[in-house]
Amino acid sequence: MLTKTNDKPEPAAKSILRKKSTFTFLKIAVALLVLLVLVRKISLREIELAFATANRMYLIAAALALAANLYLQFKKWQLLVRLEKKSATNSEIFISLMSGYTLGFITPGRIGEFGRGIFISQTRMARLLGLTVIDKLCSLIMIYIFGVLGFAYFLKQQVHFLFYLPVFITGLLISAALLLLFLKVDRFRIVFHRLIKRWKRYEKIDELFISLENISANKKARLLFWAFCQTLTYIGQFYLLLKAFTPQAGWLSLLAIASTLFAKTLLPISFGDLGIRESAAVFFFGKLGIPAGAAFNASFTLFIINILFPSMIGLVFILRNRLLVTSKNHNNAQR
Repeated sequence: MLTKTNDKPEPAAKSILRKKSTFTFLKIAVALLVLLVLVRKISLREIELAFATANRMYLIAAALALAANLYLQFKKWQLLVRLEKKSATNSEIFISLMSGYTLGFITPGRIGEFGRGIFISQTRMARLLGLTVIDKLCSLIMIYIFGVLGFAYFLKQQVHFLFYLPVFITGLLISAALLLLFLKVDRFRIVFHRLIKRWKRYEKIDELFISLENISANKKARLLFWAFCQTLTYIGQFYLLLKAFTPQAGWLSLLAIASTLFAKTLLPISFGDLGIRESAAVFFFGKLGIPAGAAFNASFTLFIINILFPSMIGLVFILRNRLLVTSKNHNNAQR
């Protein structure tokens, strides 16, 4: 009996790689294009002047706050991972968290972070993906709550009350729906089951709901509390950086920061969210009379501190893991 040979998988693999490369190129292009337009609009001189006169104490304080940011993210991820793997060590959890930063850095909306579960050994990937969704959902809930409140302030200044009110109510309803999904996922699962139970990938998707259902009310409260503290830390970092570049930053700047985070979340279309974050910052802070150069520099510096630096650390872990796997395979081949 003749055996069937491989149906030339190479062309298909090359096609997938080509598509991914094109997609990545487009994301980078969008980021660079938006940044270029911003820089040309603001002027390099204005940006250079803002950096030259920056208050170093505020810059240092914002950089040090990264430790608090990472700690809060670690606590969330630690709680979730140990629901699936109780024996997971702190180092394994930390490495997966930082590696997720690197994966998220090269994807719009940081969706690559959903792959952090691959760095936790001896676990079910679908469950870990579900846990990552839960982690991101907690953060999304807080960003929507803070963002809707901030965005409402600026919208009220621009449009008629009859348009502003339904938009504001809709934003609150979306935030409430996300919170309800997190707290009462069993109700949503019933609806989900009726809608797509015949879908061939139903079982894998259903595991996402199972992951959330297995979390006690007490642990859900802790997750939301850490997400709340993390969002406050992020907003605090942004405010410190703004103060570093301009003395004009007042308490209303906090609403502009929340609105910037909200806009960035709604438009996850560029490489590392570059350009989108800066554009939103220039727009909202401009409404408060804050110089565009200061808004741009604060936003871009936040990207360096909170995303670029952790991503570089994660890259070290990924490369080290790759070297260990390669070395292990080489040793096994020699035997």
